[in-house]
Amino acid sequence: MAHPVSAPKTNFSVLNRNNITFSPAGAEHFQRALLQTRRAQVTAYNAHGGVVWTKLWKATKLTADSNLIGNIMTRGDIRYGLDAPSIVRVHAEVLP
Repeated sequence: MAHPVSAPKTNFSVLNRNNITFSPAGAEHFQRALLQTRRAQVTAYNAHGGVVWTKLWKATKLTADSNLIGNIMTRGDIRYGLDAPSIVRVHAEVLP
C-alpha cells in the first residue's frame, strides 16, 4: 500500500525582516538577554497596527550562534498559519 504524498506547505508570510523589533532593543542585546531567561513574548501585528496574536516563545534550543531573525521568520505560525498573510510586523520582548 503506497503512502500518500503530502504537498509541500506554502509560505504565506509577507513579513519583512526589517519589520522585526526587539526589547531590549537590537537583535544582539535581545539574544543575549533571551539566552539568560529562555522566555520571550512574541506579538504579531497587521498593517493597521492591530494585534494578530501574542504567544510565549520558550527558546530552549537557542544558542549564541543561532540565527535569531531566521528563527523568528521561520516560525510555523508566521509562515503557514491562517493569519500569516496579515502579519506585517513582529515584536519580541524578553520575559523575566
